[in-house]
Amino acid sequence: MTDDPHADRQLKYLRLGELEFDPENPRLPTHHHGTTREVAIEWLLDSANLLELMRSIGQQGYFPGEPILVTPSGDDTYKVLEGNRRFGACLLLANPDLATTKKRAVATAAAEADFTPSTIPALIFDDEDEVLNMLGYRHITGIQEWGPLAKARYLQRLWDSDAGPDEYFDRLKYIAKSIGSRSDYVARLLTSLGLYNAIEESEFFGIEDLDETTLSFSLLVLCMNRPAVAHFVGLEDGQDFSLDGLEISELEQLTRWLYEKIQGRATVLQESRNMTKLVEVLEHPDALSALRVRGTSLDMAHRLVGREEFSLNATLVEVLADLLSARRLVEADAVEVTQVELSSVDEVRMECESLRRGMIERAL
Repeated sequence: MTDDPHADRQLKYLRLGELEFDPENPRLPTHHHGTTREVAIEWLLDSANLLELMRSIGQQGYFPGEPILVTPSGDDTYKVLEGNRRFGACLLLANPDLATTKKRAVATAAAEADFTPSTIPALIFDDEDEVLNMLGYRHITGIQEWGPLAKARYLQRLWDSDAGPDEYFDRLKYIAKSIGSRSDYVARLLTSLGLYNAIEESEFFGIEDLDETTLSFSLLVLCMNRPAVAHFVGLEDGQDFSLDGLEISELEQLTRWLYEKIQGRATVLQESRNMTKLVEVLEHPDALSALRVRGTSLDMAHRLVGREEFSLNATLVEVLADLLSARRLVEADAVEVTQVELSSVDEVRMECESLRRGMIERAL
């Protein structure tokens, strides 16, 4: 008796014209979901090393030991649930004119190919849910591991499917077991995906150069490992993927700290190893208030952590010490001075003047 439940499934060779891309492919960016074959090919060429796979298949042929996995989609066609890159590579080898980008490279790869497959070996599944668990082992914990965002999208797809128990915790355990993982990991990925979707729906809060290709999803997952960050955005914890209490204004603030570059340079967080410092600031009311002021660095806000009582004078003394240090570096010609630094000095001057006016008004 074999351990493989699909060992007796018949292998069938399907013509390229019988196949179509999976419009919900977890690796495909969400703004491409449900779009045309041409758009899918363009993304695969730009982001999934399709040319390299084209050259490999063109030189060596299609290895029959790697069948694609498909389900019927009507009208004698099949949806490719596993193997969209292989399907795309074969499709372009046979029809290089389908390429809308990298046209010359695609044409060259097709012209130089010794093999141009017109059919692809496939395993046909009647039910899409049959394939989902297999994909989980292969791409969540297996040898062809997806990135965290693709993993999360796959898990959401599995959660939304008809497979498994309906009760919340039993369903979570079922999904975790089906991919050989833990329930808490699944819940954190789903929570992080929910936050990402909210950010995307808010058009990335207008943050310059921030989109799906530049946003580090792993950073959101790291945040959901820290209860203080989850509480900050209104969630019970990092596994609260219902997002019932999500506060969009706080999510925007967190997104800016994580991803928005100040004056085109570093973000407030700067790097992931500063997450502990951010958590400590979030848990300290005075430090958090300071960090909310645009232009305040994480280090500056963190200085307030551990103080039993906020001291305006102590803070001003620290700022003065930093300014004196900066002046000594400039006088010693130890740093490069550009227009960026000059702009920063102007901002410091304006903030000092504004602070002085405010203090005078309070003193009167």
